[in-house]
Amino acid sequence: MDRERKINLSVGFLMIIGILCITYLSISFGNVDLFQRKGYAVKAVFSNVTGLKVNTSVEMLGIRIGRVKVIDLKDYKAAVTMLIDRNVELPEDSIASIRTRGLLGEQYVSISPGGLETAISRDGTGEIHETQPPLIMEEMIGKMMFGSAEKKEK
Repeated sequence: MDRERKINLSVGFLMIIGILCITYLSISFGNVDLFQRKGYAVKAVFSNVTGLKVNTSVEMLGIRIGRVKVIDLKDYKAAVTMLIDRNVELPEDSIASIRTRGLLGEQYVSISPGGLETAISRDGTGEIHETQPPLIMEEMIGKMMFGSAEKKEK
């Protein structure tokens, strides 16, 4: 019975470790923020946000500084509200662009800092006015195909 008890304890221990690992991976890869970090809201309006999702990261110089909180439709454009970490100060002339990780990776918002000394308001009314939509692969391929076809017709 002593040997059977050791086996049961070791199997139980391995099951607990396995469940903890699966939980950790689910939270990490699911971009779930269990402990809502303090931050301030900044809005940006894009002409297109194809592939961008809520809770994806907002980065500056390759460092995560926040996350996408809300994506809404406003005057036939996409209004993106981002939650930026409190310790990050964004210049007023910053540029927000939607980028892709690798060739076919997930979309994220990249912010290029501007050169102005004045910072975007941290009271939730701040807005980034300069934006760049994502490059859409299908449109690029279509332009290449039809662009070359138009040249041949002339």
